[in-house]
Amino acid sequence: MITRTEFAPLTEPITPKQARERHSVTIPNEVITAINDLLVENASESCTRIVITQDEIISRATFLMAEHDKTVSRNDFFDRRWLDFEPIFRKAGWKVEYTRPGYNESFTAYWTFES
Repeated sequence: MITRTEFAPLTEPITPKQARERHSVTIPNEVITAINDLLVENASESCTRIVITQDEIISRATFLMAEHDKTVSRNDFFDRRWLDFEPIFRKAGWKVEYTRPGYNESFTAYWTFES
């Protein structure tokens, strides 16, 4: 008979907060850099609202990754949830909203950043 003490120590489940914090670490630096670059390029003294499209972020981040000899596909951004960056920017002080086309709509998804 095997007793409980013969097993490895029990692993505790992570909290929702820990899961969110660990996920933010898995978003590549190139994605954050791409967004930062696009925010800077679109900012001005009087600007309180910046709109960045999903295609702009994916294109810029893919370019930055290629510069570091990383090959990625568009699907990687979705499969690996690299575009779930809102909490990182909210924590930095931005109000971030994501807008995507609904059923029977056709436009490029985008994020609105407000200071």
